[in-house]
Order: sequence, then structure tokens, then C-alpha cells
Amino acid sequence: MGLCSIDAENMPENFISVVRRKKPDKIVIIDACNMNLSPGQIRKIDIQKISSTVVTTHSLPIRVIVQQLVKITSNVVFIGIQTENVEIGESVSNSVQKAIDRVVEKIQNGLEDTISQL
Repeated sequence: MGLCSIDAENMPENFISVVRRKKPDKIVIIDACNMNLSPGQIRKIDIQKISSTVVTTHSLPIRVIVQQLVKITSNVVFIGIQTENVEIGESVSNSVQKAIDRVVEKIQNGLEDTISQL
């Protein structure tokens, strides 16, 4: 299984053309979200529910980005990690870093579909 990772930071819309060129069979988006859970909690979020469920810090709503990505492949998975803080310049908390590591491990092992749904 060939994996490609893109760190899109705060401007994921700038990387849609890169994803389009790669022509992936599956796109997994991982983002810090406010889901009203404990910091570091991980949930898979139905992409049809993103606009009503997820609050992120991107300049362009994540829903708009997902709409572009599903034109590339219909197999788009969105994984949210509950943030602890979203202040600019703050480092990632321990609970969120551990969640990131868990998500990466699941993806590397093809187990992202085992993440609980929000």
C-alpha cells in the first residue's frame, strides 16, 4: 500500500491540485476540530455532516475543501481530533500529540475505518 502524506497546515485548499495530480484511490483528512469531546479524542466524521458538526480554524470552510476532494475520489474519510487549544503559536498538547500518533498508526495499518464515528 503506497501512502502519501501532505501537511496542509492552515491552507489545505492550496494542496487540492497536488492531490489531483496524485490521483489517489482514498483520501484521509485529519484535522483538529471542536467536537465537544475531551482533548485528544478521535472521531471519524461523515463528510455529509461536516458543516453542521465540525468547527475548524481554516480560512476556507473544510466542507468546501471536501467537496473538491470528492471530485477526485469518492472515497474520502475525515478524522477529527479534539483540540485542547487553538491559540496561534501554542504547541500541540500531549493528549493531542498522542492522538495524532494513534491516528497515523491506524492509517499506516489500514485501520482508519475502525475509528469511532461521531
